[in-house]
Amino acid sequence: MQEKRLDRAAILKHYRAHGPRATYLASSCDVTLSTGKKAKLVYVLPKYKLHLATDRQADMLAAMRLALATSETEVLRLSTGQTVATVGHVLFFLCACEAPNINRRQVRTACSHEKTGTYDVFRHMYLRQTFTAVFVTEQGSVVDTHVDYVRCGGYTEHSLFVGGLVSKDGLTPVPQGPEHSRPSKKRRTGSKAKRSEATKRMLAPPEDTKKEEPAPTDSMMPSGAEQYLPGLAADASKAAFLHFAGEKHADDDLCLAVNVRGARCRRRRSHGNFCKQHADSAASEEKGKAFFGEVEDHFARAAAAFERQQVAEAVAVSLRDSKEMAEKMARSRRVIQNRLDKLQLDRVETAADGSCQFVALTLSADIAMDAFAFRTQVVGYLRSTATLFKNDVDKSFPSFEAYLDCMARPQSWGDDLTLAAASHLLLRRIRVVSDHDLEVERFFSPPAIISKEIWGSDITVCHLMQNHYEATRPKGRGAKREL
Repeated sequence: MQEKRLDRAAILKHYRAHGPRATYLASSCDVTLSTGKKAKLVYVLPKYKLHLATDRQADMLAAMRLALATSETEVLRLSTGQTVATVGHVLFFLCACEAPNINRRQVRTACSHEKTGTYDVFRHMYLRQTFTAVFVTEQGSVVDTHVDYVRCGGYTEHSLFVGGLVSKDGLTPVPQGPEHSRPSKKRRTGSKAKRSEATKRMLAPPEDTKKEEPAPTDSMMPSGAEQYLPGLAADASKAAFLHFAGEKHADDDLCLAVNVRGARCRRRRSHGNFCKQHADSAASEEKGKAFFGEVEDHFARAAAAFERQQVAEAVAVSLRDSKEMAEKMARSRRVIQNRLDKLQLDRVETAADGSCQFVALTLSADIAMDAFAFRTQVVGYLRSTATLFKNDVDKSFPSFEAYLDCMARPQSWGDDLTLAAASHLLLRRIRVVSDHDLEVERFFSPPAIISKEIWGSDITVCHLMQNHYEATRPKGRGAKREL
C-alpha cells in the first residue's frame, strides 16, 4: 500500500475542494451500543484515498452500522485472541452465526442489498474486507477486527493510528494529529558558560600548514602545456584549454590509437598524442579521417554489442513473465474446469480480442449472430433503458453517453452492465463461473417484473483471471460453430 499514499499536491487539492474537516478527523459523537452502554464514535476518513469520503458515503455508513452491531463480548474475545482461528476463515459470517449477543437486525440493515433490501452475504464480505473497524475497550486497549489483521493478533498500524487519536481524558479529536507525527517541541537551552583563553586554545583545531597552491592562469608556457598534453606547443599569448585532474592516471601517457583487435594501444606517446608506429597514420588529413573512422567504428561495435545484450536481457525477462502468466492461466483453467464438471459442462476456448464476453455469450447461448452485431444490440438496449443502468456506470467515465460510445467499439471489454443488459435482452439468466477463491459464480437475471415461467434456459460463461471470458457447452456435445 505504500505506492498508494497521497503526495503533498493531492492532499492540498483535496483540502481546497472539501475543507479541513474532510482531510483528517471529521468528528466524534455519543452512540448507544447493542448492549445498552454509551460509547464514543470517532469518524476517521480513509488513509490512502481521501475521495472515498465523498464517493462512497453509503458504503462507509453501512460499514459503520456493521461495526456498531458488534457486541462488547466479541470485541474482548478478539483482543485476547480466543477466536483467531475461527474469525480468520469466516469473519463475514461472524455477526450472523457466531455471536449470539449481536443485534442481527442492525446486521441485516447494514448488509442489505441496495435494490432488493434483503441480506446480501457478498456485501457483508465486501464491507468486512474493504473497511476497518477499530474498537477501544474500557481498559484502553485498541482492537482491530479486520480479516487480514486478526490473524496477526490485532497489532496493526490501524490500531496504532487510532491509539494516537485517544487523549488522556477520553475519545476526543486531536487537531494536531497522532502523537507520533507531531513535531518535537524545542527545548530551551541555557546560555553557554564562558570559556577561558586557555580552554579556547586547547579546543581550537590544529593550524593548516599546507601551502596554498597558485590559481591556474589562462595562458601557460609551452613546457607546461607539453606536461599535460604531449605534442602541444602552446604559445604564451595563446590560451591553452586544459583539463586539470586530481590525480594522474596511468593511461594518460599511452597512445590514443586503437590496434587491429579493437583495443587501445599500450605504447607510450612519443609523437604528440600517438606512439611512433601510429604517428604516421595520423599525420595527414586523409589518414587522420581514416584513423578516427576506425575509432568511431570501434565505439559503434561496442554500442551494438551493448544493445544486443540489453535486448537479450529484455527477452529473458519477457519469457520469464510469459512463463509465469502461462502457469497462472493453466491453474485458472483447472479451477474453472473442476467447477464446470459439477454442472456437466465443458469449457470452450475463446480468442482474447476485446470482444471475448460477447463471443462467449453467443456461443454459450447458441445464438446465430456474430459478436459485433450482438454487442450493437446490447448497447442499443442500454441506451433505450438508460434510467435502469446509468447510476451503476463506473466513475472513470465522465457520462453515460461516453460509456455507451466506448462499449460500442469492437475492442472494448464488456463489464457487469453489459451482462445484465444481455440477460434482459435474451430473457435468460446468465451464470458467470469464476476462478476466484471467494466467489465461485455470479448470476445476472432478467427484470423482476417478468415472470420466471417465460425465462429461457440459463447461459453459463467462464471468467478467467478476472479479465477474460470463455464459452461453455454441455458434456458430450461436439464442438460448436466458430465466430
